Amino acid sequence: MDQPPSPWPDLRLPSLPNFRDVAGPQRESPYVNVHGESLRPRVFYRSGWLNPDDADFQRLRALGIQTVYDVRVPDARQQQPDRIPDGIDYVLSPLWEPPAGMELPGAQQMLRLLVTDPEARQRTAHLLDQMSRTQSAQLFHCGRGDVLTGWIAALLHSMAEVPLPTIVQDYLLSNVRLSAQATGHRQAVAPTLHGSHLQAALQEAEVRFGSMQHFISEGLHLSAAAQERLRERLLA
Repeated sequence: MDQPPSPWPDLRLPSLPNFRDVAGPQRESPYVNVHGESLRPRVFYRSGWLNPDDADFQRLRALGIQTVYDVRVPDARQQQPDRIPDGIDYVLSPLWEPPAGMELPGAQQMLRLLVTDPEARQRTAHLLDQMSRTQSAQLFHCGRGDVLTGWIAALLHSMAEVPLPTIVQDYLLSNVRLSAQATGHRQAVAPTLHGSHLQAALQEAEVRFGSMQHFISEGLHLSAAAQERLRERLLA
């Protein structure tokens, strides 16, 4: 007997190894928050550079994503332009731009900058506010889908009250996804994300603002209405 079509298209996109659902990589078991509520799949997606092969291009189209947020710096966007299906809104939303002549910081310093730098916090809040106002499926990404993308995912998970171990586990999943890519491509570099770096950034936010909730409300100045809209979209 023929099986009915899956309500959730396959999220395994081989040419986009770090593409995944913010609700969790396993479609049968999305992440659960501290209140036992499951995250809602097919709402927010995350990825690295969007350069799919033809097959994954069609799979990407089938997911119904209507908005893509590119959080990379301008040089990265120029060197690796995205390839996305027609009809998708493409929004440039860099979280941070280095001063002229400054090299991009490493992961640990970058995460700290996203907490301590007022302009980075303002850019982050602008992105999250835009995401809260979009009703259809959305995707956000950086170059490899690791540090910047991982930070936005951690903020979304924090608003949904996902436990810290799960937030860190999700951040570190980029190591697994991108290490497999590096194994198959000699020029690819395996990532070396450390959970302690993310935890240090989250702790920095709590020390400076009292809690993650206060960081989001007072550090990012993300409105209560935007937070509520995001929580409603995140939770099933």
